Amino acid sequence: APDLKASVSYAAYTLPKELLFLFVNDSPDAIDIDGSIVFFDESGEMLSIERCYIQSLEPGERSIGTVLLPHDQEYNTVPYDRYEFEFNVNETSESVFRKNYGKEFSITSNVGVEGTVLVMAENPTGRTFSRVSLAYTLFDFENTAAFEFYLIRDENGEPLAFDNYEILVLETDEE
Repeated sequence: APDLKASVSYAAYTLPKELLFLFVNDSPDAIDIDGSIVFFDESGEMLSIERCYIQSLEPGERSIGTVLLPHDQEYNTVPYDRYEFEFNVNETSESVFRKNYGKEFSITSNVGVEGTVLVMAENPTGRTFSRVSLAYTLFDFENTAAFEFYLIRDENGEPLAFDNYEILVLETDEE
């Protein structure tokens, strides 16, 4: 059996309240990713353990997963020194495989005058979807829809600076 994990690459990005993973599936199979993230303080004590799941990532496709940074009981982020990330990759079972039609969508986007990312998506598939997942926000979608993503803000409420952005259709669910 091929080593599916060796065919998956990822990059991690620390956001103000979350850790974001961008995965790329370079294997010839649709895969599921199951990850575990352990956060440690400076003395090596575990602060929190989080899980990250990606289901039905098709060959050549990219997807994101996020986990909350360590936080107290009121969900205030607490400092951490480092984290360890381990993940397993399995071929997606045909019984749970969900095709993502997102690569067939026509998507245009730009940064609007208020500094938010504006997205227009056209669905040429002839299929009706009960939901489409973009960046973990679920929207109703039938033929054409416009979306607005508010920029991620730092601890002081200021928008994070960015040079570029990418729109990923993470999931499409047919009615």
